Amino acid sequence: MIVIPVENYQRATGYLRSAMLTGYTFGASLGQVLVSLAGVDYFYINAITLGMVSMAFLISFWLPMPQRSLFFKGIKAAAVGSQSQQEGPLGVDVPEEPVVAEDEAGSGREKMEHNGSAGWCSWKNAATAGHLLWQSFRESYSSRDLIYWSVWWALATAGYVQVFNYIQLMWDHIEPSATSSIYNGGVEAVCSLVGAAAAFSVGHIKVSWAVWGELALGLFSAVGTGAVFLMALTSSIWACYAAYVIFKSCYMLLITITT
Repeated sequence: MIVIPVENYQRATGYLRSAMLTGYTFGASLGQVLVSLAGVDYFYINAITLGMVSMAFLISFWLPMPQRSLFFKGIKAAAVGSQSQQEGPLGVDVPEEPVVAEDEAGSGREKMEHNGSAGWCSWKNAATAGHLLWQSFRESYSSRDLIYWSVWWALATAGYVQVFNYIQLMWDHIEPSATSSIYNGGVEAVCSLVGAAAAFSVGHIKVSWAVWGELALGLFSAVGTGAVFLMALTSSIWACYAAYVIFKSCYMLLITITT
């Protein structure tokens, strides 16, 4: 497992988010083309989706396995790490990234030989792990800034999921699919493409998010809120489509900055 250095968090986060949204763009575009141009039944759309997900599941078996834990340190490393903190990407003090000490395996064998009991060694390791988890929890959430951003993340994601789950019903209410052509897949493709471009740009924008992060958060949250109101009040399907693109793009941009 490669632990990404702090100075590369911004670029790596932008790459990962844009890659995910590019996949959304491909899937939504393919679905729209198959329905609109080829007249494929929705049953076969579901079958194609199942096939792609199954392929991704099989490919995951060939991905490299992590070679060390991302959560637990050795006792010596924990003692050192608890005394040193580093500046996070948003100006938040976060604990040093935990790694496994190189001599942990050797010290474990010595404990087993000393105590003469593998069970005792396992219990000691479990107790140490629990203590380190609690210590990491206290260090992380003692930051007021981190709590603010976490609360925003929870509320914004809840609102996004609500809109995402029910927007299809709203579109069908404004423009019934039984009497008109639908472009839901195309709209999702445009949303994902714009979101991917926004997420990719975040990885390369040279800006101090500790200074401008909250301003961007408030500004784009307000724009997304206006887009939700527009979707609720308009009777034009194209205005609703445009507002949804704005809303989803703002969310994807902000969630990448927050990450």
